[in-house]
Amino acid sequence: MSLSKEITHPSYELLHRGCERIVKYFNQLEYEEWAGMYYLRSGEHYGTGDPPEYNDRVFCCGKKFTLIVGIARGGLFPALIISHLLDVPMESVYYSSERGAGDGKNHKNFLPKLSAKPYSQILIVDDIYDTGNTLVEVTNYYITQQYDVSTAVLYYKEGSARRDPDVYIQQIPKDAPWIVFPYEVTNCG
Repeated sequence: MSLSKEITHPSYELLHRGCERIVKYFNQLEYEEWAGMYYLRSGEHYGTGDPPEYNDRVFCCGKKFTLIVGIARGGLFPALIISHLLDVPMESVYYSSERGAGDGKNHKNFLPKLSAKPYSQILIVDDIYDTGNTLVEVTNYYITQQYDVSTAVLYYKEGSARRDPDVYIQQIPKDAPWIVFPYEVTNCG
């Protein structure tokens, strides 16, 4: 790959600032959820009487993740930064959609059982949402494992609308050159 067909991510500092923006977004997020899920996840007792009905809602402010999940390879570095910023454990998954535009598919896909309990809020992180296949497939898998999944990426290619990530830092054109992050090794000769 020639350097003229690559975008070099400006710096570790900007990468860190992007991760801080992701954390700020989720810390300020206001949302409603089913009361039963809230009580199940929080361990709080809903009091005396009947359990929550389907339409019973609880207003929440700020996601409280119990685990950050980084998609190897590109999502590991931003996931680690976010994990440190939130003081929440991080685990990695090795997965690349066979239909995606990823890193050459040079590893076996592996979606492990996570250490977080079911119904926990987890954040799945990747570097680039290109076709969307990898993030959607990983997200769908962990939803079926009974996790409350949120997603974050650094770069979102326009037109990749299988399912938008919950938050992204920068949208780039669909035909944008390959992005080289400061932690990646490139062949300059």
